[in-house]
Order: sequence, then structure tokens, then C-alpha cells
Amino acid sequence: MHGTTFPDATEWSAEDSREARAEGWDLFDCDGSGNGRTQLHKADDADIFANDPAAWAFVLAHATRGSRLHAQALALLLKHNPKEATAIAQFCALPTTGEL
Repeated sequence: MHGTTFPDATEWSAEDSREARAEGWDLFDCDGSGNGRTQLHKADDADIFANDPAAWAFVLAHATRGSRLHAQALALLLKHNPKEATAIAQFCALPTTGEL
């Protein structure tokens, strides 16, 4: 995966990363960040989203419509960086119940 390494590579594969980047976002390893290590950001090289919150809203919208890729990304954030998952939920005005 580009940036983030999970103990179980089946959590987020290189193919998942390619699909996400084609849409303009991905999960990134932000080691040393005060906002947690695993984060969802816009893919700067794709130049699709104006900012990270736009990518958050896109991923959340697709996850709520049943997309496996988008739901998986949010589940991984909830598991590996609850702070980021909460920030996305709050930005998108969703209750933070432990499920996204």
C-alpha cells in the first residue's frame, strides 16, 4: 500500500490503493502526526479533490451507499485511527457511534 502498512496486508491491498487513487484519495501513513498515523487524504497527484475534507465526504457518501472499498477504508480508520474516523464523522455531521 502506498504509505500505510497494516499488519494484515489483506486489510488494504495494493489493488485497494490503486482503486482509491484512481478516484483521487487513499489511506496514508502519517507517522509522527498528532492526528494519528493512518489518515485518509486526497491524492495530490490525482488533482481530483480541492482538499482532504472533500475526499472525506466522497468516501463517506460512497460507503453509505454500500461501496465495499469505501466502507473498508472507513473501517480501517476506525480500527487504526479513531481520531481520524471521528474527525470525518464530525465534519460530515454524522453521529460517532463506533460505526461509519
